[in-house]
Amino acid sequence: MTLIARLVPVLGLLAAAGLLPGCGGSGDPEVERINRLGQQKNVAALEREIDAKDPEVGCQAVRALGQLGPLARPQVERAMTNPRAEVRREAMAVYPRVYSGPTAPLLATAARTDPDPTVRAVAVTALGRMRALDEIEALLAAAQEADPGVRGRASDAIAVIMGGRFDFSGTEADRSQTAAEVRRAWHDQSEFLRQYYQAAPAKPPTPPRPTAP
Repeated sequence: MTLIARLVPVLGLLAAAGLLPGCGGSGDPEVERINRLGQQKNVAALEREIDAKDPEVGCQAVRALGQLGPLARPQVERAMTNPRAEVRREAMAVYPRVYSGPTAPLLATAARTDPDPTVRAVAVTALGRMRALDEIEALLAAAQEADPGVRGRASDAIAVIMGGRFDFSGTEADRSQTAAEVRRAWHDQSEFLRQYYQAAPAKPPTPPRPTAP
């Protein structure tokens, strides 16, 4: 099977990747207020709401910023380093709405170093959605880490980018061997993949909306 033929079916892999812990909507007056700020494109006010006492309000503010696209990129990027994990998760989830490109160092750093595994899982999902080709090493590191949830999300993201599934189950040695296989495949196919995605860029996807556990 050609690489192009393999790329098509895996583009749907991330559709199921949004079921991660995070913020949910409540429909209360505070949420309605945040939604109005978003409709007004009031970026400054939404940024202030990120640090609201109620983390749900902070999450809703990040979500509203994500709806504004590249206009809100600086605010979403700042939210990616918020002290509260639920806010960081939301920021990682909406990041593909505010930025697209092969390099995403903030997501890659979060995928490697965030102390909360659910945040790392959302970060690797977003890298896959963005087709962040330059961050393949961050995805490989995530695919070999101890947390099975992060490994699964990283495996999905690698499959989307590479056009084929690699098995990261098994022992640490098995996962290391699989990572070496991916690197060999990447060495052979990276230029083709860049040309493929440049010629047929994916429509910006709806980001995963983490749901409360």
